[in-house]
Amino acid sequence: MDRMIIVILLGFLVVSFLNGCGEGQDTNNNKKEPELTQEQLDSIALEKEFANCDTFPVINYKTFKIRDLAQLREIQNEYRYSEGNEWKNKALITLNRKELGFFRVGRNVVIPDTIIDDMRAYSVFPQCYEGADNLPKLILVSNA
Repeated sequence: MDRMIIVILLGFLVVSFLNGCGEGQDTNNNKKEPELTQEQLDSIALEKEFANCDTFPVINYKTFKIRDLAQLREIQNEYRYSEGNEWKNKALITLNRKELGFFRVGRNVVIPDTIIDDMRAYSVFPQCYEGADNLPKLILVSNA
């Protein structure tokens, strides 16, 4: 009988202790929403801006082999980085994944027929994927 009283008292003390640990904490669940940073606000605005799948025009690509030094120089001059030509340069080096100085005679080059100032237009992934409309986040991976 004495053991039973001791067990009950110990149980009561443990429960009382655990209930007391929560005192002083906000139990109303009135958590204030965290404030968004400017970067997050910009990202949200950009997402809304590009919510429509028809944002970018269709871009066709031409792939060819650089046949000689004259053609190489022509490409380098046309796509050289300069004021007003930044996006043309960036599109070419992004698509080919190399700087103009690394283009060589005999190598293949991919050239877009349309230049856009948003690199997402050149993505190999679809602009919209309706199968993921209800997913909060989707990660696409290309093994190629």
